[in-house]
Amino acid sequence: MDSGQRRISRRMLLRLGGVPKPMVEGSPKQSDRSHPNWTLFSICAAAVVAIIIAILLLTWKGLLIAFVLLFFFSFYIVVCASRWVAKRCHFSHKVELAFTFSKLVILALGLGYWAWALRPVPPPPPLIAIQTSPSRLPISVPAHSITSILQVHPYIRLTAEKDWLLKVANDTGKEGCWPSQKETDSMGPNGYEGAYRIEICNHSHQTLTSGRVVFGVKYNRGVKGGNCYAPSDTKFDQEDTVLVPALDPGKSFDFFATNPSDKCAWLIPPASAIVAMEGDQREIEVPLVFNKDPLNSFAPSFSPTAITWEGIPTKPGGYGIVRRGSDTCKN
Repeated sequence: MDSGQRRISRRMLLRLGGVPKPMVEGSPKQSDRSHPNWTLFSICAAAVVAIIIAILLLTWKGLLIAFVLLFFFSFYIVVCASRWVAKRCHFSHKVELAFTFSKLVILALGLGYWAWALRPVPPPPPLIAIQTSPSRLPISVPAHSITSILQVHPYIRLTAEKDWLLKVANDTGKEGCWPSQKETDSMGPNGYEGAYRIEICNHSHQTLTSGRVVFGVKYNRGVKGGNCYAPSDTKFDQEDTVLVPALDPGKSFDFFATNPSDKCAWLIPPASAIVAMEGDQREIEVPLVFNKDPLNSFAPSFSPTAITWEGIPTKPGGYGIVRRGSDTCKN
């Protein structure tokens, strides 16, 4: 075939559809183009699994992770969809950008509302109540029990280091009394010494594992066994910390408060307590619910003692008795 015939044959092939183009080295084969993008598929699948796990956690951290993953996962879909719509509708480049931006804003607002609607709602604070009721000495100590006493005294300081309440133990099988008969008789035949019973109750649905309540104390002068003069200011003279033991729901811890000093004293309950609840060992501050009875809703006040006490420190930093036994009750 000469050169002229070859040119005629080439023109005929071009008219019939052209000759196949030679494969350029490095170009993708037709079979390769039909394969899916497994890398993108794996990323999307991992994002979906992470989003589901983050939602199931129902914590602020989990929702934040889910929000970020959803936003970036949806960002890719929105951009691809916007380009497809812009190409179909023959939008200009500026219109395409505005259209994409508006869809991204709507997406961000929708995901933000979804995250806010699924936000974890914190549980209500534990309901801890405090109740005070007037009493008098001597105090009855049931058989085989221990009664706690808060001694309001300028030389007795209760700190949070440990339980400094006076423990009165009754190891006998019958009722006991505190203080001792000798101390009670020191008041005289018509003597009277007031006291208060203070009860701290756990009204929540969780077990209270530990807690502390800090009482403020004010002192002033007054008549022995009689009236007291109101303090001139409201600044506390001291603070006494009472440690609350573990309390199941509905259970309470009670103790008695007395004034074994020669001063008038006021014991001011706090507005809140520091507690740790079961399942969460963090200490949190919760409000104290006070007794609603108007007759017993005031702060306990004490006249100067009329008893000659035993085991009370006589100077600052002195040592007092922290545990003693109950005495036989006088019939």
